[in-house]
Amino acid sequence: MHISRRDLLRYGFAVSAATSVGLVGLAAQKSKLITPIPPLKSLSAKEYSILHAISNRLLPASVDFPSIEDTDLLTKIDLVLFKAHPGLANEIKLLLMLIENGAVGLVFDGTSTPFTHCTLEEQDARLNS
Repeated sequence: MHISRRDLLRYGFAVSAATSVGLVGLAAQKSKLITPIPPLKSLSAKEYSILHAISNRLLPASVDFPSIEDTDLLTKIDLVLFKAHPGLANEIKLLLMLIENGAVGLVFDGTSTPFTHCTLEEQDARLNS
């Protein structure tokens, strides 16, 4: 069977469009939000929630180590980002959104769940990938 270039392009565009629609749907999933106690200066509530989930995985509380809430770490990070160059703050925020994105998770660790909705094991796997 002979496939013309026109048919190949037509099918290629159709597959690309279908894949794009699926990836946009994955990227549009809602985050699990955590309400910040003090008012934020730089981060949005969504960005704060993603940073909270990442910080809990990277710096887990233990008997010898205080929790991120006890040290007020996220408020301090928010203040640093507020004082930092706007370009740096925007890049950090983009990185947070990238980690949260379900489509990115599908590529790196095979789960299409947003980072804040993942189990602790899935979050560790995504951070390690």
